[in-house]
Amino acid sequence: MEGQVTYYGFADNTTEPEAVVVINAGQFATSPPQYWHRIELSEDAQFNINFWSESSQKHQPMYHSKS
Repeated sequence: MEGQVTYYGFADNTTEPEAVVVINAGQFATSPPQYWHRIELSEDAQFNINFWSESSQKHQPMYHSKS
């Protein structure tokens, strides 16, 4: 990883973040399932993202989109 990722976490139906986490190169963070969030990347950011799910959710969609 290079650069920096800034993570903003939001409570339901809010526009102001309840959590702001700055993730620098070499660090990691975990976001809870079904938690609204957004990220901002520094210009030099390169990072990996991994997704995990319960095995009982194997045939469920990975994400939900607004119609």
